[in-house]
Amino acid sequence: LLPDGRRSYFKRMSLSVNLVGASRVTGDKGLTLALLKKEGYRTPYGVQSDRIEVLENFVKENQGSFIVKPNSGSQAKGLSRINSLSELTTVFDKAKEFGSTVRVEEEIVGQHLSAGVAFGKVYFVYTKEPFSAGGMIVDIMDLVSEEVKNHLAQVTQLFNLNIASVDFIYSDDEKEVRSSKNCV
Repeated sequence: LLPDGRRSYFKRMSLSVNLVGASRVTGDKGLTLALLKKEGYRTPYGVQSDRIEVLENFVKENQGSFIVKPNSGSQAKGLSRINSLSELTTVFDKAKEFGSTVRVEEEIVGQHLSAGVAFGKVYFVYTKEPFSAGGMIVDIMDLVSEEVKNHLAQVTQLFNLNIASVDFIYSDDEKEVRSSKNCV
């Protein structure tokens, strides 16, 4: 029993899950993407700023669909898909509610997946329905190659994360997730 009345069942025990610094780095999407790109991983191109003018210039200079999201780890809160400059103005304030800076990046078409990695080993991979709440989650671990699993484990090791959930997009139309070259 601790002085404040709480109970402790693990006296003098320490469990190092993830370093605080590693967790903070991965909470910053821009920094995470910059480090991944520097190490040769495929990442979406984009820009982040607290000023809408910077984001507007990026959308004007590039074509296609874009993802607008807070730069913080907001668990998809404040995330929107846009196809035009006029839509950016509408979703910018929504994204700012969840972080001080906003990121605009190219939309990558493919399967939205999430993998659970612990101590260098992938334990599960499942599909995620993009931009929907309450969508069905489907376990696809049997469809993921060892190469892709190793790739995901390497990403967590790059950030010194012992336990992590790695969200990624597999940009190939095939059902099986075979090549790390198609992981973004």
